[in-house]
Amino acid sequence: MMFALNALLLAGILIAIGVLLYLRMSRRLPERPDEKPVYTLEAMTAFVKVALHEMTSSNLIDFGLSEEEYRRRKNKRAELKKAAAGLHVRRFAGQGVCEAGNRRFARTALQSGRQ
Repeated sequence: MMFALNALLLAGILIAIGVLLYLRMSRRLPERPDEKPVYTLEAMTAFVKVALHEMTSSNLIDFGLSEEEYRRRKNKRAELKKAAAGLHVRRFAGQGVCEAGNRRFARTALQSGRQ
């Protein structure tokens, strides 16, 4: 008697779970007409500019860092500033042609990506 009651209860629970899963899986999600791109080139450029500005101009003492973390961030900041300054300062022989080629390549890659 107890075995039959437990089997009946178990069967009822399994049927209920099956019905609920069927109803949940059979729902149709609304289709989105014409999705807009989430990221644009202008938005990403603005984000990178703001992030770099915050990294290089914030006061490290205000963060209350440990000595090791303070040195690590200070070195990272110096490296970022050096790299950013190097983008404008480097003028070696033949590099002007290289830079123009790189700009042309980047421009064509970005324009082809927009289409």
